[in-house]
Amino acid sequence: MGASTTGEILLHAVASRPAAHARETAPWQPAAALLAVCLVFGGSSQGNALPTAITELAGLAGLTYAAWRWRSVGFPPHARLGGAFLLALAAFHLIQLAPLPPGLWALLPGRGALAGDLRLAGTADAWRPLSLTPQLTWRSLLGLLAPAAMFLLSADLSAGGLRRLAGLMLAVALASVMLATLQLAGGPYSPLRFYAITNADSGVGFFANRNHLASLLVVSMPLAAALAVDWGLEGRRGSTVRVAATLGIYLVLMVGVGVSLSRAGMLLLAPAVLASLAIALVGRGPYRQRPAALLLVGASVIGLFLVGAFSLAAVAQRFHQEGATDIRFQAAPVVIQMAKAYGPVGTGFGAFESAYGAAEPVTLLLPNYLNHAHDDYLELWLEGGVLGVALALGFIAWWVRASVAAWWAVWRRTAGSMLPAAASAGAGLLLLHSAADYPLRTTALACVLALFCGTLSQIRATAPQ
Repeated sequence: MGASTTGEILLHAVASRPAAHARETAPWQPAAALLAVCLVFGGSSQGNALPTAITELAGLAGLTYAAWRWRSVGFPPHARLGGAFLLALAAFHLIQLAPLPPGLWALLPGRGALAGDLRLAGTADAWRPLSLTPQLTWRSLLGLLAPAAMFLLSADLSAGGLRRLAGLMLAVALASVMLATLQLAGGPYSPLRFYAITNADSGVGFFANRNHLASLLVVSMPLAAALAVDWGLEGRRGSTVRVAATLGIYLVLMVGVGVSLSRAGMLLLAPAVLASLAIALVGRGPYRQRPAALLLVGASVIGLFLVGAFSLAAVAQRFHQEGATDIRFQAAPVVIQMAKAYGPVGTGFGAFESAYGAAEPVTLLLPNYLNHAHDDYLELWLEGGVLGVALALGFIAWWVRASVAAWWAVWRRTAGSMLPAAASAGAGLLLLHSAADYPLRTTALACVLALFCGTLSQIRATAPQ
């Protein structure tokens, strides 16, 4: 985007909100650097030491920069609710790490049998934290650094800065598809597979899991549609080339979902296409950019045909072979019973694997262990108890409210960009995927959700009222 166009957008945004909210927007480069690092190095949920350290240090650097910036310009007013949520989540981790007297600890739900074992071992008098695995709870807390920084940095960007971040995300998603194709060509032992524990029979890109690659691709599709519409409306020199290139990326992303052979990706592909078409077609008046909309419809039809022709049979076979015996569905009743047994306090963040291993029925014992519940909501209930569920419900309520505002602004022709609507769709797809997997346990997709939330938090700041 040219400097003059960015200036017009910022001038329009400042003029359309109260003077008390006017503030100089942050540079986009720190947020872009953090996003790139997290997307490339944050693709595993297994806690690989070096990639984890890189993303955590990047998150710490991002938070340090944000704090330094706030000293001169103040905290962004529209990010206060999100900042309060992040503080509450961090405080919840610290509460789980606070030492408790042995008598009180033994009275907590699910600790009775453990207290008996500790008495037999002669260590019953030690003070213990609420978390059953305090080291992993600390790791979970450190894992919040990068997503928190991503939200705070993106919430303070201009419309032009958010477009640059969206373009960067599309570029990394495109590179992931190319990498996944090379991984497939190189076979299960390809040196381009960066994680020891991975789906060796599929393309995974920068991720360890094909489902998480597919998740990145489907949430990037509405972003591609939004950028195509925004750039199509500019009418500036080179806009047509940018629109065509963006729609080409959109088509490649759809094909990439098929390359991943992800069942979740195939199920999420339809809502992702519908959200992308809605972005191009719902807006009226100045948002009805017919060439971009028609090209998007054509790209969607071609993409669905290619996915159906080359990947549908293989994915359908996976549904047939693994559907009835999928461990995630067999383990769900066990996790629910565990969550009830540990009651309102939970096991502590990061304790799922240890807690489930202790309660796993003999009938479900397999060579492969279950490191996550494959349902973020069930796992949050087990690890966080009632307060964890309350935080999740509060977040979903905020997303619904912000999404209504974003789409209403599009419908009323008062939005300055289609990116908030795309962020709403992308966050919704991640929340939907979380019901059958654990995408947000990876730093990469947690930062993508944080970027979407930072974009949504600006809907009132960047749209005329």
